[in-house]
Amino acid sequence: MSQRYDSSGRKKKSQETKVKLYNAAIKLFNKYGYENVTVSQITGKAGVGKGTFYIHYQSKEAILIEQFDKIDRFYLERYNHSDKCVKAKEQLMAFLKNVAELTEDVLGIDSVKVVYKSQINSPENLKLLIDENRLYFKIIQEIITFGQKRNEFRSDMTAREITMLLTRFVRGIIYEWILHDGGFDLTTEFKKSFCLYLRLIDMNDSH
Repeated sequence: MSQRYDSSGRKKKSQETKVKLYNAAIKLFNKYGYENVTVSQITGKAGVGKGTFYIHYQSKEAILIEQFDKIDRFYLERYNHSDKCVKAKEQLMAFLKNVAELTEDVLGIDSVKVVYKSQINSPENLKLLIDENRLYFKIIQEIITFGQKRNEFRSDMTAREITMLLTRFVRGIIYEWILHDGGFDLTTEFKKSFCLYLRLIDMNDSH
């Protein structure tokens, strides 16, 4: 009797290999810097052949894209389970809390340094920190639009313009946190600074 072909087993093994490659790459990026790591180093650490890498990823950059995809799915999951009935200001603060939690507790200072450094040196089509098509931007813009409809936020600026201001504000604080090597609590700083930022977009302060 011929052995039955186990497609599920092959898929599982393939997925495990991809995870192994991803984890190896992230560890190497953290240790040596994204631009200094080669595909050969990644496959060597993962214990697989170089050809196996290209079965799962087209390039080293594809791993960086996947990292941002994982980050955005984290944000989307938290957003989908958040209370959409509260004020937009409260929704934004809850979202920023999620950003701080992911940045500080899940990714960690070393990984975030890699992300920012790699983005500075990336070609235009890979500058994911400023890619408006990311879920991250779309979630924030949805909250801003909701707030404008409820007359919480100023109407003399578009939702996109306010979103760009907010995302620059967030990146600025995270960059400052990196420069201080994680020397202050990100959640506390977001909360304190966000109160000042709200004055810029508050409907009552726009006239």
